[in-house]
Amino acid sequence: AEYAITTRKTKTGEYAFKSSGKVLIKQGWLAVYGGIEEQDTDKKKRDEQNAHLPIIEANEQAKVQQINLHDLKTTAPPLMTESDLLQAMKTAGRDIEDKALSNLMKEIKGIGTSATRPDTIGKLKKECIDGSPPYLILDKNHLIPSERAIYLIRHLRQVFPQFTDPITTAEWEYTLLKVEKGECSKDEFMQGIKQFVKDGILLLKHQPNILTDEKLCLCPSCKQSDLVMSQKEWICAQCAFKLKKQIAGRIMSREELFELATTGETKSPLTGFLNKEKKPFSTRLKLVTDNENGGLKVIFHFDKYEVTDTGLTCPCCKQQTLLDKGKALNCECGFILWKTVASKELSEKVIETLVNKGQTAAMSGFKSQVGKAFSASLYIDVENKKVSMKYAK
Repeated sequence: AEYAITTRKTKTGEYAFKSSGKVLIKQGWLAVYGGIEEQDTDKKKRDEQNAHLPIIEANEQAKVQQINLHDLKTTAPPLMTESDLLQAMKTAGRDIEDKALSNLMKEIKGIGTSATRPDTIGKLKKECIDGSPPYLILDKNHLIPSERAIYLIRHLRQVFPQFTDPITTAEWEYTLLKVEKGECSKDEFMQGIKQFVKDGILLLKHQPNILTDEKLCLCPSCKQSDLVMSQKEWICAQCAFKLKKQIAGRIMSREELFELATTGETKSPLTGFLNKEKKPFSTRLKLVTDNENGGLKVIFHFDKYEVTDTGLTCPCCKQQTLLDKGKALNCECGFILWKTVASKELSEKVIETLVNKGQTAAMSGFKSQVGKAFSASLYIDVENKKVSMKYAK
């Protein structure tokens, strides 16, 4: 069958619209079906098949007969699994406009090799050297980019877009191909790579702390502007109030900082803070008036509690009894059992089972760092003197 394909671009004010359609010229094999084309099972392809748009001559004017407004909502793309990301790495760069570079990316099968791609993803899932959270968080087989990763991508796109452009990868692969053919020396290639990285690092080092369009909430200090994300903090452009993303060695989640900014304090004590001697402690955070500089500031707010003996024998040292210090049960040997684990408050019965038997049955009601509910059982990690999780399958 032969069709006349018509593509029309229509501009209305500042908006441009694209219309595509076709008109059957010669039936060909369609004559077997009585001139009726077999319908595709895919709705999008079926709509394209049924879109008839007559041939339009050059400079021919079109007249709008009817305008329909459809109130629709976009949906966020689904989260990737590791296999999805591996596939995306294999097909990266195929949409490059330069046909030669696009074909080259198809030939070399995207970014990395079958041996290096899984290792690259593995590194992105690991905690950073400075203790910062990983760039990717694995939650029920889905990869979720951390705030650090989102900021990095936005920052690079603003400051040094070549780092995130697939054309850059294609050009380096093209240079590698020239090395293979003897048209470029290895030394020239390596010198080009070194200079590219050197220029990028110098540019990034001398850039100011760029603010993004990512907002946390209304500034609790001046209440006139929003807290906007930068690399290490959330900043108010109006009064310069800041909420640091890392406090006393602890990485603060977005949800925790949102709670602090909107309610003035964290409802529950947070664990994982480090004092000057690098010893861990727990505390609430609270916003109070900064009498010296004006506005608000963040302080530690320690709960007052009475220490009571639970009568439960420590599962680690087997000698001392656990002391109830309000939010946790402690032993002099260093073992700590928090009464709240992953946003789930543990009942007295669960705590007794955990201490006496060393583990619990699978329980629901836990929440991940990104607020996703999950089920798990708890067990005593005797070697590290802490409570750990076994995730339910």
